[in-house]
Amino acid sequence: FGWRHAIVLASSDPQTFSAFILLAVVVVVAFGHPLALFARFLVMRATANHYAFETAYHQILAVRPRRGGYRQTAVHEAGHALMYALGARIPEDASAFIDTDTLSPSVGQVSFPGGRNGDFSYELLEWKLFTCLAGLVAEKIDTGTHGFGAGGDMRVWQDLAMPYLLLRTDITFFEEPKNDLEMESNKRELVVLKKQMLVAVTRFLRANWAVVLMIADRLEEAEYLDHEQLAQLLKGVKRTAGLPTAVWPAELGGVDL
Repeated sequence: FGWRHAIVLASSDPQTFSAFILLAVVVVVAFGHPLALFARFLVMRATANHYAFETAYHQILAVRPRRGGYRQTAVHEAGHALMYALGARIPEDASAFIDTDTLSPSVGQVSFPGGRNGDFSYELLEWKLFTCLAGLVAEKIDTGTHGFGAGGDMRVWQDLAMPYLLLRTDITFFEEPKNDLEMESNKRELVVLKKQMLVAVTRFLRANWAVVLMIADRLEEAEYLDHEQLAQLLKGVKRTAGLPTAVWPAELGGVDL
């Protein structure tokens, strides 16, 4: 309706006009938000990737790197994979991959084989802590910064660091802090541990940076590396100070380095 038509309708048939206004208000209140979302969807679909905003799931996936933009992920996973060189062999379940399939929310991962029922020794717990930091360190060396993937690694590190510190006999770590002093003591030990481990991992990765880049190149090319391929790439890695030795259970099999 134009303004004149609305005035004519209001004066000639006020009941119909009032009903129309009421109906318009109901439509706006009831459907305004869904209609706004639909309009936003149409605009984004017209200006962005046709498939990127089909569902909420695809909206999340839209932030993933484009094909060919996985270098940072490959370097991150290569940093983790280098830590397998700290053992005399690589277990059969060891693997590294990056996922360039835009229908998968997982971008990359390096496996962590465990013993039966998921058990692993103090030495492997320590190795895992260092390995959690290696992806972050690799990105930091390569670009000077790190991506969001490091956040997940740090949460795992935090979860493992507390039982690790409880097992240490050279420090005091409180399983259930009862006051602020004990809480501050625990925080201090966590900070010291992280700093020490970051220094050791950084030294190790810098000493073997050519190997890290070689693994990253292979991941970009093949997207998946099994334990035998990793073993070939990790031969000749130089060990540096302050790092644990990964002693894998015999039941896990694997190949010698």
